[in-house]
Amino acid sequence: MFSKSTFFQKIKKSHPNWYSIFIAFSVIMFWRGLWGIIDLYLIT
Repeated sequence: MFSKSTFFQKIKKSHPNWYSIFIAFSVIMFWRGLWGIIDLYLIT
């Protein structure tokens, strides 16, 4: 389905700063989502 050099690998090689920002944003959004689920279901 995908070739060996995927979109993210191209971005990582050509724009490492944007790749780092994307990874940091993804981790923060995942963490906020996880805490949102915990808040919704466990803390009532």
